[in-house]
Amino acid sequence: MAEKIIARFIIQIAGKPEKNVVEALKLVETKLREHELFTVLESEVAEPEYDEETTLYSGFLDLEIRFPGPAELLGFVLDYTPNSVEIVEPQILKLEASELTGIMNDMSSHLLRTSAKIRQLSAQLHHVVKQGQEKK
Repeated sequence: MAEKIIARFIIQIAGKPEKNVVEALKLVETKLREHELFTVLESEVAEPEYDEETTLYSGFLDLEIRFPGPAELLGFVLDYTPNSVEIVEPQILKLEASELTGIMNDMSSHLLRTSAKIRQLSAQLHHVVKQGQEKK
């Protein structure tokens, strides 16, 4: 059985207006604190700043979370796609081959579903663009 893992993350949210970004950050923080598979040890919401280049407000959530093992850590990363991940402890992870196999299969399954969604959305976009060009 794997050991507990403590990791730090930065999750960034961008959008408009500023109050929506603040609300989204707080909603994510609340959802994570209520999660049953891991424990949020620390969290801090940074106030959004306006980015003139993108014309969006961007804020972030700085988190430290304790996971019961690497499978839950990977699940978190795949579900929340943080901008930054830092393993705080342990310094050396020991995994059994069967546990790593399960983790890799979970990751592969998630990536396959994401790839299928991208292909579907791309086909839909192509169809919409083609319809728009036909109307001209």
